[in-house]
Parts: sequence; structure tokens; C-alpha cells
Amino acid sequence: MCCLGKFKVAITDSDYPSHEIEEKILSSVNAELVKFQCKTEDDVIRYCSDADALLNQYAPITRRVN
Repeated sequence: MCCLGKFKVAITDSDYPSHEIEEKILSSVNAELVKFQCKTEDDVIRYCSDADALLNQYAPITRRVN
């Protein structure tokens, strides 16, 4: 959980033009949404390792991604 008491939800990758719905829902439960365009498992680990949850479209999620 983020230091301010907010949950951090990371979008690992997405080809959708907007994330308004996700942002609205997550803000109602005190969660911050951060967006990335991860292409490899190393990208997911590097950018999303401190996230409480992931929303994933295509990025590889392997055993190395904890």
C-alpha cells in the first residue's frame, strides 16, 4: 500500500484510449491508478513491483512477476 494510505493499481499495458471508468471506480475506493506500456516481464517488474494490483491486457505475467 502506498505511503499515503492509498492503494496503487497499475495498468501494465493497454490499447484503450481512455481509462475514465477505471479511474472513477478506483478513486471511490481510495486507489490511485498508474499507467504503463510494459512489453516484457522485466518492464512489469521494474514499473509495477510496488503496485497492490495489476490490470493487464497483453504484458507477460510470469512466475518472476510477484
